[in-house]
Amino acid sequence: MAADLRDIAIMDGNVAHRPPVVGGASIYPFCWSVLLAARSRGLGGVLTTFLSRNEAAAAPLLGLPEHHALVATIFLGVPTHQNTKLSRRPVNSFATVDRFDGDSFG
Repeated sequence: MAADLRDIAIMDGNVAHRPPVVGGASIYPFCWSVLLAARSRGLGGVLTTFLSRNEAAAAPLLGLPEHHALVATIFLGVPTHQNTKLSRRPVNSFATVDRFDGDSFG
């Protein structure tokens, strides 16, 4: 997945004490939708951002246009085993209300 940097609103781009992290907020829901659609068709998939570290080398191989950045790579394939029941922690074990140290959600 690539994003046109001229169209990305990086809301935390001016936060001085850390690198920006929210620029992909509109990209990753789309990636999630691709993964869900693949799963509904019997495919397995994974999203990674590792290739972004080598964007300069990968860009010519991918035909990445000017002003675009590589924001995610999605690998899809036929799984040898498709999990049907996943175990998850209850939401109230990690989500809080209003503040990081707020009351447990739910």
